Amino acid sequence: MSEPPISIIIAAYNEEKYLAKCLRALQPQLKTGDEIIVVDNNSFDSTVAIAKQFNVRVIKEKHQGMSFARNTGFNAAKNKILARTDADTEVCVDWLQAVREFFTSVNSKNELTAITGPVYLKEFLPFKYGVHQGLTKKSLGHETLVGGNQAFTQELWRALQAKLSNDDSQ
Repeated sequence: MSEPPISIIIAAYNEEKYLAKCLRALQPQLKTGDEIIVVDNNSFDSTVAIAKQFNVRVIKEKHQGMSFARNTGFNAAKNKILARTDADTEVCVDWLQAVREFFTSVNSKNELTAITGPVYLKEFLPFKYGVHQGLTKKSLGHETLVGGNQAFTQELWRALQAKLSNDDSQ
């Protein structure tokens, strides 16, 4: 089975300090057909200029908020597999390969599914986002997708998007 191309969505609001590092971590991992979409969410710094220095698609979302920017990116994506990371995230060197392997081998039945993983917070080492996941699972009764480390099928996105909250305050 061939490896599926991936659309990587990055919502960005005034991320000039971090975006280049994020994009530099992703670029060597790209394969034919992959795309990176940076969704500008009304930045007034040099976020857009930095994004345009890389081979990425920059689109605008005027409605302020991470959820709106994220959704705009997902809706604009051309590939079957959607991955999302944060503009201030530096992904692992094998992040996209791990996503590809999941969707070509583990999820070979093309089920509506998603994957997520840990996010290590440099500011709070040695803690990792998994601690938050444990608390979330205990309070909600299920796991949630980690914003800086998630991937799922376009089909799952289409099935769920109308049911998701756009309230970023929660």
